[in-house]
Amino acid sequence: MLGRFLLGCCVLLAAAAGGRAEALDVDFDYHLFVVENFLGAEVALRGVDGDGNGLWEEDQLGMLSRVLWGAGALEPCVNTAAAAAIQSHYPDNASQVATDLTATVDMGFPYGTQTIHVIDELNSSDPELADALQNLVAGYMTFADAVTVVYVNQLVDLAVEKALTGVLDATQIAQVQSQINLNANSYYTYGDAGDE
Repeated sequence: MLGRFLLGCCVLLAAAAGGRAEALDVDFDYHLFVVENFLGAEVALRGVDGDGNGLWEEDQLGMLSRVLWGAGALEPCVNTAAAAAIQSHYPDNASQVATDLTATVDMGFPYGTQTIHVIDELNSSDPELADALQNLVAGYMTFADAVTVVYVNQLVDLAVEKALTGVLDATQIAQVQSQINLNANSYYTYGDAGDE
């Protein structure tokens, strides 16, 4: 009975969704693949519930992809107004990732303190990876719950280490890692992470 009610609500909401924001095509499956290959044996991102929130990573991000694209019936837990808000706020979240993955590092004499933009560093050597990491983190933070935020910070820590190895020494990488801490309050979140 409840299932039919929810299905009926989804059909009505999908029919009334004419005032949606612009659809975005974000291929989270591909982004998971690219970032997983970059991180190597350290972490599996597909076919697992890495963050422990009860959803496989590709399913969680697949729901977001469907909302961003605006295709078909909306998920029962995402009403029309929320779907439009998610679509309009996702680009802001992606921009926030680039801002948050920035740190200052003491490069020593004669260079002094330098600002390191992790996404820019990746973009100069591997634009596809930079895009994948930025979108993947933005996706996680958009549907973030408390355990997901912890998980994403761990993933970013690994990605920073791999991305900056050979560019910075271990002490400088540790400086960057210590300054990067993704906080749900800096993002438009639609999970419970912003409720804390």
